[in-house]
Amino acid sequence: MKQEVSSIFCLKSLAAFLVLVIHFHFYGLRYLAPITMSAVSIFFVIGGYFLYDDDHEKLIRRERKQIKKLIKILLVTNGIYFVLEFLVNEKLCISSLTDFFHWILKGDNISGHLWFLNAYIYGLIVILLFDKCVRALMKMCRISDKGGSFFLLLLFSIGLWGYGLFERQYSFVIPQISLPDITKIIHLTVSLPMIVAGMAIKKYKVKLAKRNALLVFFLCIVLAYSENRLIYYCGQTENGNCVGRSIIAISLLLLAISNKSFGKNSMIAYIGKEHSANIYYWQYLPVIFIGTWLYHGVWNEISLAIILPLTLIISWIVNKFQTLKK
Repeated sequence: MKQEVSSIFCLKSLAAFLVLVIHFHFYGLRYLAPITMSAVSIFFVIGGYFLYDDDHEKLIRRERKQIKKLIKILLVTNGIYFVLEFLVNEKLCISSLTDFFHWILKGDNISGHLWFLNAYIYGLIVILLFDKCVRALMKMCRISDKGGSFFLLLLFSIGLWGYGLFERQYSFVIPQISLPDITKIIHLTVSLPMIVAGMAIKKYKVKLAKRNALLVFFLCIVLAYSENRLIYYCGQTENGNCVGRSIIAISLLLLAISNKSFGKNSMIAYIGKEHSANIYYWQYLPVIFIGTWLYHGVWNEISLAIILPLTLIISWIVNKFQTLKK
């Protein structure tokens, strides 16, 4: 395992666990909500970090390759969930053209957690298109790039992230203005800013490495819990993007790159590298078969302890199958 990424693989393992904590229960873990809700943002920010390269042509190739890979994963995972839901539970997840377009845009009506894939794909597509348009405009105006296109992308992503805050969780700040909730159409305000944040961390990692990442992380934890209480007291109960979950994801990545050898050759790093994605994709596969009793009584309170080992087993089977295909 490469030393420079072992800590990030540990972070991926943490993100996978936090996703399960969000969707399943275990005694007392609900108090971790401001932290656990950063799980998906962690995946996005890590994706952006691994994606970025100073060589623009290489970056474009990586983005296109990643989009193709994600589309394949989207089709396979949704296809399996769709078939199993129909065969096991007699549930037809897509029964109309409206349902189909909803799936294309948001991707959450076959299995809700798979919205992540659609959001990731659309985020990368918009990044590609934005970069292409900005570079074409610069070329037409005979302006040398010198990092200007990425800086504009960064500004655009911050603006989009801010819009995502004020359209939902912080709508009470400007109640006179009702912003169109584009998150209900597509999760772009969640995915794109975090992907770009990961790219920016990779681009400026030398400068960022001089900061006290552990102190920054603890400050972000305090801010996240404070924000959680603020939003609650302001009557905002609908789930939506928050400052806390975004900065926790960013601070955790900063912490990881400041301790590059952390978790080297550990089981946690191995799980993060080999199984974290599969844990996310297949977490609801056991629910299709055992959901009728899993969400009732005492089983519901310990569902996390049941689902975690089952998803690891499923991930191991998936990896073995992929190895055989090669």
